[in-house]
Amino acid sequence: MTSQLLVLGASLMDAGNISRASDGMVLGEQIAAAMGADPGSQQLVSLVNRDRPGPEQVHNYAHGGAESGKGPVLNSVRTGFLAQVKAVRRHRRFYRQQPDVDVLISAGANDVLGLLEQPLTADLEDRRLVQSTARRISRNLRRGIDRLTGLVDEIAVVGAFPLIDTPLLQEQLSELEPPDAERLASVVNGIGRSVQRRLERHFSDSSSVVVLDLQRQWNRLAAPSFIDAVHPSSATTAELAPLIVEELHATLDGFGFSAG
Repeated sequence: MTSQLLVLGASLMDAGNISRASDGMVLGEQIAAAMGADPGSQQLVSLVNRDRPGPEQVHNYAHGGAESGKGPVLNSVRTGFLAQVKAVRRHRRFYRQQPDVDVLISAGANDVLGLLEQPLTADLEDRRLVQSTARRISRNLRRGIDRLTGLVDEIAVVGAFPLIDTPLLQEQLSELEPPDAERLASVVNGIGRSVQRRLERHFSDSSSVVVLDLQRQWNRLAAPSFIDAVHPSSATTAELAPLIVEELHATLDGFGFSAG
């Protein structure tokens, strides 16, 4: 069973290293709680301050705004997913002394949001845009996960966040003519599906890495709500987390904290 859970990613997972983008617990905290962690036993591990890990059950390395690579930069320090992996490896001696260290990862949404800050250009085929973006995100995630393999016990990757359902994307779609709205939705959905397929294919033979389909679990929610343009409410993540853990336990039955 899990003795310590390392949480990596962006604002869906960040419990306060940069900000808490929720009206309660963020998704990372909700998943840890659904796994049986004590909500009070959490350490925020800031990359900016180079904090050292302690005895808490959950070590949260996630930083709001993080991309799948090393960026962005905060106070001259890179805070992206690959930078978070580097920080974990900096403490590898500590983690190798722990009985069962597992990892929860969610990253990639900010790469897509950054892409959407620029207008889609007519001279770049949508298919090429989808594939090049998905290739970059999945490559970064694979590199980071491969660097953690052997250092930790099991790794759960929460798949692409359904950006198309966020108020931000819904507003953008409503302002476009139907052909342009269809094109934007196709690009956003295409990137998410491609990242999911690439990760599932890469880790299909792994006994220690599972790639969860967040879109499938999201579709089971009756009425998801948001606190702003992109971040789900705590009520929504509280409903989503047990569905994720249920899928997770079907593959990695040692991924969870002991009830005792």
